Amino acid sequence: CDDPDLFTWVMGHGRSENLGHAAMVDKIVAHNLSKVR
Repeated sequence: CDDPDLFTWVMGHGRSENLGHAAMVDKIVAHNLSKVR
C-alpha cells in the first residue's frame, strides 16, 4: 500500500479523523472479514 495512513487504518492500528474515511474503511474491512469467515 502506497498510503501509510490507509495501511494503518485497514490494519486496525489507527482511525482516520475524517468520519467519511473512517466509515469507508470500516465498510471495506467488514466486507473482507465476511469473505474470510
